[in-house]
Amino acid sequence: MADEQVIVILTDVTNIKEFEKQGQVLRSMFFSSVAHELRTPLNSMIPILRLVITLLQKDNISKPKLIELCNIALNGSSHLQHVVEDALDISRLENN
Repeated sequence: MADEQVIVILTDVTNIKEFEKQGQVLRSMFFSSVAHELRTPLNSMIPILRLVITLLQKDNISKPKLIELCNIALNGSSHLQHVVEDALDISRLENN
């Protein structure tokens, strides 16, 4: 009995279409939010990493400043990693 299948017959197409429309709106809102969350840390990480590279090439930056800039980039990349993992988790839940 563990392999029983359940068949559901829906006769009201209006409810199905409304449900699909709500799902599309929610997915759109989610991916818009994810895109914003990805863009925010990247907007801090990319210029800081470019600055660090430039300063390292000139070799005229103090070690504490370099550590501070690298920590900002590390925090941004960690945040970005968590956002991506959350998006993948939601995608897995939707596909299972």
